Amino acid sequence: MTKSEIEAEVERLAPFHHAIELPYGVPTQDPSRARGEGEVRRIRDLEVGAWPAIADLFGGTFEGRTVLDVGCNSGGHSVAAVRSGAKRALGIDVVDRYIEQANFVKRALDSEALEFRVMAIEDVEEDTVGTFDLVLCFGVLFHLENPVLALRKLAAVSERAIVIDTNIAPGKPPNWRMRIVGPPNPENPSTSLWRAPEGAVQFMPTESALTRLLEFLSFRRIERLPPHPEQAPRYHKGTRATFIAAR
Repeated sequence: MTKSEIEAEVERLAPFHHAIELPYGVPTQDPSRARGEGEVRRIRDLEVGAWPAIADLFGGTFEGRTVLDVGCNSGGHSVAAVRSGAKRALGIDVVDRYIEQANFVKRALDSEALEFRVMAIEDVEEDTVGTFDLVLCFGVLFHLENPVLALRKLAAVSERAIVIDTNIAPGKPPNWRMRIVGPPNPENPSTSLWRAPEGAVQFMPTESALTRLLEFLSFRRIERLPPHPEQAPRYHKGTRATFIAAR
């Protein structure tokens, strides 16, 4: 694609919720259209906070690894995985708009290593997607009505590790905090397109609830990563955290 073609598609598909640098230095994200600093920093937060620890798990490199990116949005984390050396990254999301954006990113980058599909976590099976060295579940878990089922599905296709970045409920007991949210917001629908017309029920875990569930799913090494100095304040406040669970 030419620079002008890329710029035109970025404008047509805006707003993007992932900041991805495309050829010719064209950014997908216009900070003035973002929902706040957290959205602008989303990709960077995980690159500095999670990427080094994930690479260490695989001997210091992503080279040759396969990655499933759940709730991939416009594909920023899949792109980061491929740029780090992964041979294949499959991103899935339930929102058609996000997958349209992600497939545009794939075309702009001319990358055969990237693939994106409209798919719900509940439809993830070895027969439908295969298995992966690494599963990424970034910013998704606390939005789900059936988080236990979802993690069962993801664990079944994860051969080595799953990395979960999620909001965390306060408290030490293994509890899940329930929240009911409304339908998509007509004033800013692109941020809530995943919600059903009647709204949604969400469950946010405490740290111990998530850890015990991952143990139940046969992950033996579970680590909550310490916040990186460059990460957003929510990581330092303890309301957001990244977990690595390895076989």
